[in-house]
Amino acid sequence: MSQPPPQCGVSRRGFGYFFKKTRTASLCARVADDQQAAMSMGINVSRSSPHMGHAGLVSAIGGVIWGNFLGVDTHLAWSA
Repeated sequence: MSQPPPQCGVSRRGFGYFFKKTRTASLCARVADDQQAAMSMGINVSRSSPHMGHAGLVSAIGGVIWGNFLGVDTHLAWSA
């Protein structure tokens, strides 16, 4: 198995820094854990929704790229 491209390490470090050190990521983690508790602490839940959507989009793109790297057959889902 070959090594992943160096861009993977750079983006992984960047996302790791973002999700561990920024206030936005901390608020998203609180909202994802329990929306009712986040609202009671004064966190605007509707403001974190676009961030959650962005995280889902980044995860989907990462899954497609990683699956392509591992050799997953992309036409497997379309065969019934």
